[in-house]
Amino acid sequence: MRELYLKEWNNFKNYYRKGFFWILGISIGFSILLYGGLLLNENAAMEAMEGLMGMFEDKGFVAEMSQLDMFRLILINNLRAALVSLLAAFIPIVILPAVSALITTATISVLLAFIKMQGESAMYVLVAGILPHGIPELTALFLTGSIGIYLSFTVAKKIFSKKRKDIPLKATTLMVGKSFLLIIIPLILIAAILEAFLVPLLL
Repeated sequence: MRELYLKEWNNFKNYYRKGFFWILGISIGFSILLYGGLLLNENAAMEAMEGLMGMFEDKGFVAEMSQLDMFRLILINNLRAALVSLLAAFIPIVILPAVSALITTATISVLLAFIKMQGESAMYVLVAGILPHGIPELTALFLTGSIGIYLSFTVAKKIFSKKRKDIPLKATTLMVGKSFLLIIIPLILIAAILEAFLVPLLL
């Protein structure tokens, strides 16, 4: 097991790291700009929050649901989002695997801007209500985006390169799939446990 995770660490340093930090930086920058913009436009913030609430309701989240049901829904939705991001890598548009991470950070900005407008502490909600589960969840989404981008580049080379026979698409797909199983899924599981069972206590 130790050797497996040591290999994953080497894969991160060699193949995924650049994409990971690009997605991280762009997501943080975009979320800060969005947060500031929403604070300057109350109507836009309210409309965005209504849309966000509607999205959660469509996914089955309701106020009176049990923590166990919440855990299941969070786990299923986050796994689905990560899997879709990874599968999007087979379309040679390299930005697609990063879209889920950008959407998730945008929802955080909408939520914090709405809370700030209600006169509540956005910083407290960020620290107690988002970061405990957000750190593993966002790490999983950023990493999914970065491995997806690496795979997408490989797919593009396989399609468009004159030396397409030399492109190891199968080996790359297996490597990315193993990273998804060993790293992404455990992180999403940890995040779901924290969000469903710990965060309600902290808030």
